[in-house]
Amino acid sequence: MKIAVIGAGKIGQAVGRPLVRAGHEVAYGIRNPEHKPDVEGAAVTDIAAALKDADAVLLAVLGLAVPEVTEAHAAALEGKVVIDASNRFDGGPFNNFAAVNAAGGRYVRAFNILGHEVIAEPEVDGVIADQYFSAEDEQARAVGAQLIRDVGLRPVYVGGNDTLDILDAIVKLVIALAFKQDWGRVIAFRTLGGSNS
Repeated sequence: MKIAVIGAGKIGQAVGRPLVRAGHEVAYGIRNPEHKPDVEGAAVTDIAAALKDADAVLLAVLGLAVPEVTEAHAAALEGKVVIDASNRFDGGPFNNFAAVNAAGGRYVRAFNILGHEVIAEPEVDGVIADQYFSAEDEQARAVGAQLIRDVGLRPVYVGGNDTLDILDAIVKLVIALAFKQDWGRVIAFRTLGGSNS
């Protein structure tokens, strides 16, 4: 699968490395050529070129920057599976569903709950961590689940776009534990019981 990773920060690199190892063709789309990712086997180009032939897109830029990116590249995003790994902290929803939807992307919410440390090393205390995710349509759900598995996490499907507030609430839980209760950044989840990914 051809995957465009928009953003070369810690999350973008943590997701991109195992995707390359899994055999995906990964291209990083970046605005500043000085901020190249350290991901062997991945192409590095500008955002438009990375999006051109991509089958799926991972948005791994700052949450507040997503609307600017999606508006500027709406034509290239239309109809593509777009995975929102960003979090907004400006008082509204943490997710960028509205911006991706306005651009015509097929929205998946994933890779926004776990820290880059857990994404890079998904086994915590001998257990593979869960990656909760949402997607509205079946193809987007299948792509999201596959990429989560290829990163090394266990996909746990929460539901469609009506469950985005649940995923946002889990981010709040992680923040409370990591920073207010001083647990640190390596926090992961494992859901016991049935499986629906």
